[in-house]
Amino acid sequence: AAYMALGALVRIGLWGYFRADSRISFGGLLSALGVGACNDIVEFLYLSLPITFVLLVLPKRWLVGRGQRVVLGGLAYLALFIALFTALAEVLFWEEFESRFNLIAVDYLIYPTEVLGNIGESYPVVPLIGGVVLLCWLLWLPVWRSIAAGLRGLEVPRLRARLGACARHVAVIVPFAVLFNVETLSFSGDRKST
Repeated sequence: AAYMALGALVRIGLWGYFRADSRISFGGLLSALGVGACNDIVEFLYLSLPITFVLLVLPKRWLVGRGQRVVLGGLAYLALFIALFTALAEVLFWEEFESRFNLIAVDYLIYPTEVLGNIGESYPVVPLIGGVVLLCWLLWLPVWRSIAAGLRGLEVPRLRARLGACARHVAVIVPFAVLFNVETLSFSGDRKST
């Protein structure tokens, strides 16, 4: 739910901030939010898979008591940090290229030295990342309190049950991997409205 809310906030923020340059009406925004929610569900399924694998392979002793709190708290913080950092990157990417992440973003991965140098020259990286770390901490505290309260007295499932949960997670992802390509959930062909 938090991941989907963040995705909706990014879409609404981009629409509001760049509305003067956009051809997207309020009705178009509502459509984009619906398509975006579907996209966010698919993304979340993919992005949460590593956490499922970690919980599968960790020994039971790491998943009970203090170890459990450290592992799950760290995973929750990391997931929240990645989501917030991605939201910030998407806003900055839009500001630079007037587009959501696309093939230009692939260049960021292929040519990291040049791109990171350009980013360092163009943006105040340390304050931006510091802001993400601080915001993440402020958002993580109530989320973690809720998770910790739910964990009290919870029995760690046996390995067989964890294998079943992991298999179900993979089984849900497979149809999306087979049936959907990158453009399946695009909102429009207009790069300013995808």
